[in-house]
Amino acid sequence: QKMKMGVKAHSRLAVGDCSMWEDFEWRLQYTPIDGYDDAPSFKRLARVVRALEGEEPGEPIVKEGEDLPPRRLLFYLATPPNVYMPIVKHLADAGLNDRATIIIEKPFGTNEASAIQLTKHIQRHWDMDRVLPIDHYLGKGTAMNIMVFRWGNALFEPLWNRDHISRVEVTVEETVDVGTRGGYYDGSGCLRDMIQNHLMQLMCFVAMESPADMSPKSLRAEKHKLLSSITVPQGKDALLGQYMGYQDVQGVEPGSTTPTACSIRLAVENWRWKDVPFILQTCKAGKEARSFIDVFFKPVPMSLFGNKTKPNRIRISIQPKETIEVFFCSLASGSDDGNPGYSCPTPMSPVTPKIHTPKNMPARAATPKRKMSKHKGMIRAPTLAGPLDTSCGCKVSDPTSSIQTRQATMTFSFKEEGVTLPSAYERLLYDAQKGDFTLFPTPEESQDSWKLLDGLIAASASIPVTVYPKGELKFDQPDGVLTTMEARSHIRKHIHQTRAGLAKGACGAFIREANYAAHKRGVFHFMAAGGTTPQEAYEQIALRHDEVDWTKVHVWFGDERNVPCTSAKSNYHMVHEALLSKIPLFSSDGYGLKRPHPNVHAIIGPNDGEDERDQPGDRATRVAEQYCRTFKSHALTDGRCRANIRMDLVWLGMGADGHTVSLFPGSAAVREDTKQFVAYKVPQLGQWRISVTRKVLAAARHTMVLLAGAEKSMKLSQVLTGPIQPNLLPLLAAFPKDGKITVVADAEAGLD
Repeated sequence: QKMKMGVKAHSRLAVGDCSMWEDFEWRLQYTPIDGYDDAPSFKRLARVVRALEGEEPGEPIVKEGEDLPPRRLLFYLATPPNVYMPIVKHLADAGLNDRATIIIEKPFGTNEASAIQLTKHIQRHWDMDRVLPIDHYLGKGTAMNIMVFRWGNALFEPLWNRDHISRVEVTVEETVDVGTRGGYYDGSGCLRDMIQNHLMQLMCFVAMESPADMSPKSLRAEKHKLLSSITVPQGKDALLGQYMGYQDVQGVEPGSTTPTACSIRLAVENWRWKDVPFILQTCKAGKEARSFIDVFFKPVPMSLFGNKTKPNRIRISIQPKETIEVFFCSLASGSDDGNPGYSCPTPMSPVTPKIHTPKNMPARAATPKRKMSKHKGMIRAPTLAGPLDTSCGCKVSDPTSSIQTRQATMTFSFKEEGVTLPSAYERLLYDAQKGDFTLFPTPEESQDSWKLLDGLIAASASIPVTVYPKGELKFDQPDGVLTTMEARSHIRKHIHQTRAGLAKGACGAFIREANYAAHKRGVFHFMAAGGTTPQEAYEQIALRHDEVDWTKVHVWFGDERNVPCTSAKSNYHMVHEALLSKIPLFSSDGYGLKRPHPNVHAIIGPNDGEDERDQPGDRATRVAEQYCRTFKSHALTDGRCRANIRMDLVWLGMGADGHTVSLFPGSAAVREDTKQFVAYKVPQLGQWRISVTRKVLAAARHTMVLLAGAEKSMKLSQVLTGPIQPNLLPLLAAFPKDGKITVVADAEAGLD
């Protein structure tokens, strides 16, 4: 009865007092053992098995007239990993290893050495061809479909290489936290729990070479070749995170640095994948439960349509739905008359085209009237580009504005059609029962995976672990980040021996950029950063203020705390005291801290004396909205309304957790692409902040990152060479799409 209750609670099929359960129930036989190391218990189990197979006298289990199927004896070890070895030994000693298959749940070992030791122990007692580490991700239909997609379609395999693919991401996001498994999880973390098995196996299906055939032996050989060609990752190749509240879970060590999220960059050193990064990333307590593989293709060699076209992408989704989506650029439907980008107030009216008929030629039959647009005597035809007379008042927008990235979706979940497919475990157990081991990894593959991760796991203690808010983290990339960061070799890096040298270098760059922009465009838009490192640079600029025409300078701010401008915590207050108060233009005629000059666009927080606890979220939101309006009001240049002001120079800092301005790890603000400035409560701080977004930062002409201190060194290395995952390292989202990027650091921060 307990078995029935358990099946009823967890089965995807309805279980009740039905014939289905009755047909299943008589096949059940429960045999308890007194301990994993109790030899008599296993001998008792052996007698039960032989009785079931008719090899020894006993009560018959099969119904009269029904034959037993061919022997497919499976032992499923869903037990603590530390008892695998005694179980295998006692099963063999009891004679149960003959032609039997043993299925082992993850983890297969805890590192390379333990995996080798476990393999050697099993080899002494079992035929290794019948030892199956199980990975339920490989039982999902999409996993097999990856191979069919690649090798069953002539369209894709020729493109599946470094000449056409820029990067591959394998992502598994979970909304659940560690629950009651704190003790177990704290000893494993996401590297052991997810990367070493599930994600490595999915990567194999994407990157392995075509096997000679689809036999388990051929598939396993190709997977082994691939895993052997991957370079062992270093600390700078990994971003690690931990959700807020993890350290409060029972069983977790105080101050634990065990990662619950990670993004790892792997390099495959073979002919097909040289210089193509493979990113494996996973998280607990994320925003959505999703598993997918993204294959990013390189951009077209020449952009005929400006920045409207984006690189193609293939997304292979494993959950929640099994789909394959191909993203491509196309021209969306335009206006009602089929002319994309044009809007003419002249009504559509019948027009008969005039045809010139030379003398002495028979007249042609009358041409039927066609409905065309009457456009000042011109016939307007659909066109993608080209001049158009607008004297009638018709509006002509960018002819490429209707180019969009669209997707074609293939769905492999047939629930809507009433078709029920087996679950991943059902598929794998059925395959094992049949003797089909195609979708099972081998112990050798586990050893290969551990070999790659052992060094990284050992180094993880020195890798900064970023704290992210529970229920917020997503690995979606903000628009344009990949295109920007995949060419990181163009980032300029200036290292100064001292912080004073850093400040002087940043000051010199400011003066050069200000004078160039004023001469070239008549105005210089500068976005100031908070923090102690930029403060020293502002003081240097103040000493050389007479080298800049300040009438042409507009000062903006990247972020602000929800505090009065007189507060020492205010970024505006700091910049005013260090620089603006030293500029005669900004400090005369009644201008000052509380009444900034029109060219100084401060983010003004609550007034002095106002209770900061009085609905701070509403107040911060109003401040952000007002700053957006101020920003947009200055977007009118030469009579043309632009969506954004292009900052001529942006200064950024970076916190030890990788945040910049007030874009913090895991926050939705990192992915914001509609508003120029947002207000939100930073969970890591419990404070409301107003922050610029990527919508503004991506348009900058020149972005400078000012860094000082040894605690920034590892993060800087990750920015320059690590995984491109701004949701864990927000500075990656702050770089411009086509502007210059310069890192200015002192010797401590600049150490590799």
